[in-house]
Amino acid sequence: MPCERGLRRGKSTQLAGVKKDQFETLFKAYANGFFLETVGMGKLLMGMVVGDESYRRINNRILEGIYNEFQNMIPHGYDYCDQALSIQQTLEGELKKLPPADFEGVLHPAFEADELKLILVGGALGLLAGVLQQFVIFNPSF
Repeated sequence: MPCERGLRRGKSTQLAGVKKDQFETLFKAYANGFFLETVGMGKLLMGMVVGDESYRRINNRILEGIYNEFQNMIPHGYDYCDQALSIQQTLEGELKKLPPADFEGVLHPAFEADELKLILVGGALGLLAGVLQQFVIFNPSF
């Protein structure tokens, strides 16, 4: 599930990362706009009945509750995100269309950073296989 991995990474960054405060402000501003749009003219009535200060406290508690529940809502979007974006199917289809040389070009940067490590590990495993061959196959009395 590509969306799940992406949303999990995004969730940890948004809810606990360096920009947590900015995200919280943006989220609450959007949620407040939605709340005001939903309440509509009821805001005036609520302000008259409970008072403006109580209305602000109620509004803040609702926004805080929505923000706190947000992290529990994210997993419900994984399937929808995968279905709507169809990232896996798109990537799979496009990668299958690539000729081998271009496909290598796509993969090469992913391994380029660890190229030396891969060469050293491959060499060590090759050496180990050669030593085992020498003693097990060519020197059975060992």
